[in-house]
Order: sequence, then structure tokens, then C-alpha cells
Amino acid sequence: MPVAPEIAALLPGINALPQMHQRPLSELRQPRERIGGGDEQPVGSVQDRWIDSAGRRLRVRLYAPPDAGTGLPLLVLFHGGGFVFGSIEGNYDHASRVLCARAQC
Repeated sequence: MPVAPEIAALLPGINALPQMHQRPLSELRQPRERIGGGDEQPVGSVQDRWIDSAGRRLRVRLYAPPDAGTGLPLLVLFHGGGFVFGSIEGNYDHASRVLCARAQC
């Protein structure tokens, strides 16, 4: 399958960056640009919760669209930071808000 031209144009710049395993963790853990960019996306509510699983406490964040009733579909976003870098606040909050608002779930 061919790569879309818009993506192909980005690849030389991405490939010129140091690979993740070549960068120090202290650098990777620095706040990064939020994913999705743009202005803050309004949602109805945001709740932080914890889930106990296999002897660990995992932080989860629940987003609901405005005027959310019951019986909404659920969308789960797993980010790829491997519990090493990235965060709910810095990297994935905006993308999650956009998904919540646009998918109404």
C-alpha cells in the first residue's frame, strides 16, 4: 500500500531525528507538544480515577461530552509511552478531548 503524499513529505524529517533508544530518558520525559494541537476542546466533564490491576494502580481519565446521558458508547485510548514518557496532561489530553467531542462518547 503506498504512503499518502502528506505523510511521505514528513518522513525525511522524522527519519533524521535520533531514535528513541539513543536519547536519554531525562530528555524523553520533558513535556512535549500536545498531540492534536489547536485550541482547547470543550467537553462536558473530565474525571480522574484509579484502577487497581495486577498489583499496580493505573491512572485513568474519563471524558464525557456535554449533556451526556446514560448508555453512551465507550472509546478507549491507550497511549504508547510504556509508562516511561508522555502523560495525560501534556500529550494526550487534547487528543482525548477531541475524540470525546467529535465521537460523542
